[in-house]
Amino acid sequence: MSENKDFSPIDGVSKKLYSSFARGKSFVHPGKLEAKNYGIKKEWEDEVPKEEAVDNLSETKTPTSMFKKIFLGALIFFIISVLYALYTFFVGGNIVSSKNIKIEIAGPAFVAGGEELALQVVVHNGNSATLELADLIIEYPKGAGAQDTQDIERERDSLGEIKSGNSVEKIEKLKLFGAEGSDKEIKFTLEYRIAGSNAVFTKEANYIVRINTAPVSLSVDAPEEGSDNQSYQFKVRASSNSTEGVNNLLLRIEYPAGFDYKSSEPKPTFGNNVWRVGDLSKGGFKEISVTGIIHGQDGEDRTFRVYTGEQDFKDEQAIGVAYNSAFHSVAIKRPFLSANLLINGKSDDVVAVSSRSGIQSEIIWKNNLPTKITNARIEVQFSGGSLDQSSVTADRGFYNSGNNTIIWDKNSINELREIQPGSSGRMSFSFRPETSSNNFSSKELVVSVNVYGEFSDVETSGSQSVSSQSKTTIRVNSDFQITPRILYYGGPFSNEGKLPPQVGKETTYAITFTAVNSTNRITKATVKTTLPSYVRFTGTISPENEQVTFNDKTGEVVWNIGAVEPGVGFTKPIREVSFKVGFTPSLGQVGRTASLTGDISYEGSDEFTESVISGIFSPLTTTLNNDQSFKSGNDIIVK
Repeated sequence: MSENKDFSPIDGVSKKLYSSFARGKSFVHPGKLEAKNYGIKKEWEDEVPKEEAVDNLSETKTPTSMFKKIFLGALIFFIISVLYALYTFFVGGNIVSSKNIKIEIAGPAFVAGGEELALQVVVHNGNSATLELADLIIEYPKGAGAQDTQDIERERDSLGEIKSGNSVEKIEKLKLFGAEGSDKEIKFTLEYRIAGSNAVFTKEANYIVRINTAPVSLSVDAPEEGSDNQSYQFKVRASSNSTEGVNNLLLRIEYPAGFDYKSSEPKPTFGNNVWRVGDLSKGGFKEISVTGIIHGQDGEDRTFRVYTGEQDFKDEQAIGVAYNSAFHSVAIKRPFLSANLLINGKSDDVVAVSSRSGIQSEIIWKNNLPTKITNARIEVQFSGGSLDQSSVTADRGFYNSGNNTIIWDKNSINELREIQPGSSGRMSFSFRPETSSNNFSSKELVVSVNVYGEFSDVETSGSQSVSSQSKTTIRVNSDFQITPRILYYGGPFSNEGKLPPQVGKETTYAITFTAVNSTNRITKATVKTTLPSYVRFTGTISPENEQVTFNDKTGEVVWNIGAVEPGVGFTKPIREVSFKVGFTPSLGQVGRTASLTGDISYEGSDEFTESVISGIFSPLTTTLNNDQSFKSGNDIIVK
């Protein structure tokens, strides 16, 4: 029994399995096999809630899922570490960083506009690898425009290779322009490549320099305050500061919204706001004066912007490189006692009028204060020439011919003794320009209106004076006229045919146009008429150098006069042209006169007043009122 003390049933089975007696033998269970019922149910029962079952399942699988994630993370980290180690071992010495590149810039903090700026630029490569195909790109605003609108100049300088630990030095020379005191930012960009890569890498650095003087200085002389619908004058002076002078200058003024351009001296070269200044030597200058009407509400500002610079070689109306710029703001203020002047119903700063008709004028005044104005006085002052003093009339006002002044005050108009807040009124007067045929120098007349008054100042317990003024320049149109005539006996031609005209037979006439002009130069002058189908244009013209054309399709005859100088027909010979026409009457015209032309119209541009002078005449007929040898009845057509 002692021998089997430690013998277990498992040892017995093992002995039987590996015994030589067991080889080739089968073991059969001596008992009968029977089915055993374990009580498995045929249908699922909700003994455990589904949510709880899922949670239990999840809890069962969580350890395995977390283990997989940790294992994968560790594996990825291991692979990356190996790759990084291999990369560092073989090529780690070639890693390039822009942080190891330095761009050092040395130069002056100030520079004169238009003068050469020299900057020392040093590029140092602190990487262990070579920078290949290195280029230095310089970008800077060359002009004096607004920073966000001006052209950016770009230059590229090749540096080649920059080996590890080496530096490259360059002297970059630039020319900057700008307003005095303005800052200019210069941007330096290093572009480079590294061995084994086609990518382009960059490193940037900036340098700021201040413009202490501009090659051209701009100064503006204009009021800082203005009133709505009032005349406003804006003067600009461009002066050369350059020791070598400046060439091919343009000057451009940008007008604010609410400003209506009327005139300027000198006249603009392009549009109404661009002037060709040309060349300015050292210390040379150019002045431009602009006049217009300014509009706006009380408290608003209007800003004028002026630019000057070199003319663009591609666009003659544009500034290629801006040398300087200036700004001027106007505060719109409502006058305490306003006075608006209307000339022939127009409130323009400059009004062109006919030399032959009277001028109807009106002053509209108003108290804009919250308190009453007392002892108001309104004065109209005429200055310059072209006034016919005998024609001046003023409703309820007094005209003093000694000083050419019309006065309205409380003695003549009771309303001016005390003007309540918001109250307004009107004064009217009329006059006529001088029309003497010997007066060719007095081309314009200035009418100034001054309004004065007083109001009580609560703060000072006294009275304060108020005043306002307005001014209108009246430019008198030249007396440019055309006189049409039809002649048979007179004129430069020998006419043929019978008078009175006879049916079926041609009678020729001379049609003559005469041009006269008084004070101002007239340009683009023309005279036009048409010939009826029964009138023939013969082509004979006198003098032959005058340009007369005939359109045989439309029957239109045009005399292209061109320019007519002042004094033509007064102190200088008249301009005149004649052309011959042939008239063949028909039976339907017997017993009456016939028209030999259509309406006759003419026009020309007055260079001084910048207005178009025109006129129209009725058709010329066979009645020859201007032919001294003409006899009554010779204009009636006969068989």
